[in-house]
Amino acid sequence: MGISPPGSISSVISAPLGTVLYAEFSWIWIWILFAFAQLVSILAALYPAYLASKQEPVVALRHG
Repeated sequence: MGISPPGSISSVISAPLGTVLYAEFSWIWIWILFAFAQLVSILAALYPAYLASKQEPVVALRHG
């Protein structure tokens, strides 16, 4: 079972597509994307924490 794109898709995409699109499921890609999302979220949390650790506690609380 696949996804049938609308007829106007050929005017937007210039790639040769069939009439039905099929999804491919791969556990390795699920794990890679999960690990990447975890890495990005850890880095996004560490940077503000690092900046706050360089300030005096009173100043850090005032801006929070």
